[in-house]
Amino acid sequence: MKMGDWYKTKEIILKGDKWIIDEMKKSGLRGRGGAGFPSGLKWSFMNPPGWEKNVGPRYLVVNADEGEPGGEFYNEANILQEAINEAYAAGFLGKDACGSGYPFDVYLHRGMGAYICGEETALIESIEGKAGKPRLKPPFPAGVGLFGRPTYRCQC
Repeated sequence: MKMGDWYKTKEIILKGDKWIIDEMKKSGLRGRGGAGFPSGLKWSFMNPPGWEKNVGPRYLVVNADEGEPGGEFYNEANILQEAINEAYAAGFLGKDACGSGYPFDVYLHRGMGAYICGEETALIESIEGKAGKPRLKPPFPAGVGLFGRPTYRCQC
């Protein structure tokens, strides 16, 4: 918070997902994967026409550990979990994230370190408790991903 994190988050959330996606498209931000796919365009895939009628969760899956040889990120995961706990305690996350009326939860799921889980559908399978093996596409995760819901995956 001292560095400006969470600043105006409520105001941004209240502008709605269409505004946020349009701003991302305008920014030109691209994914970190090999294709450098435009982030705003990928985000828009999670809102196909008529999605409002299919109410339910949408997921953002972040792969923060490619399972590279040399060890898991144990200490880093503990620090991240502490930050998540602090965000819940401050009201930034939860059923009424930032006082916006919008539910937003964050879960830290520690994988088993399989390199293949760097592939988005293998990562989703792992989170669902299955063997971390890639799924056939289509359907693509943006439409049918984690627990059968729209899912966006990013690398960090």
